[in-house]
Amino acid sequence: MLSHPGSSHDTHSAPMLIPVAAELEDVIQQLKACMSALAGIVQQTVSVDRAVDMVINLEDLTQHLFLSVLSQGTSTDSRAGPDTILGVTFLAMLFNAAYVVRLLCVALVQAFSPDDMEALAHASMLSDSTRWAVDEQLMVLCSDMMAAALYPDSGEEEEDSEDPAPLQGDATTGWEGELASASRLMQEDPPMTKFAW
Repeated sequence: MLSHPGSSHDTHSAPMLIPVAAELEDVIQQLKACMSALAGIVQQTVSVDRAVDMVINLEDLTQHLFLSVLSQGTSTDSRAGPDTILGVTFLAMLFNAAYVVRLLCVALVQAFSPDDMEALAHASMLSDSTRWAVDEQLMVLCSDMMAAALYPDSGEEEEDSEDPAPLQGDATTGWEGELASASRLMQEDPPMTKFAW
């Protein structure tokens, strides 16, 4: 289980998540709220624009949580091992959950409000091409992070074979460079207020 003290999720099984435990709890609570909102679309008790806004907020919170974890440091060795694999896997699961919630929201709006042009237009925000680009970039980061945890020496072997200059200061290659790029992108679109109805 993964959580911060006082909640039902124990982050101590994934030490890399301890510094962001409060953000993690926000994501989990927002995910619960989104599921309730999607049920509300079916029952017609929640407006489409409200549900869409909540899904967008979930994605933003999840993406910023992901970037917060990845930006904790740049040393591969510090993240190697089973604890890192568990933490990154859990983050990927949350990210994919947000992705599925987005697709489900679009599908439910199309199914239950097919003639509501305003609702369909609002739901189309979830299909914006930028959101797919961010999805792809963050999943590449997650995959690279997992590879670094599973094969912590592979990067060193590659460096030895190519004999490049050692990386100093700000990282500009590999997943560190992509992290810097993704961080700039996400900073341009900060998360909305959390999950208050």
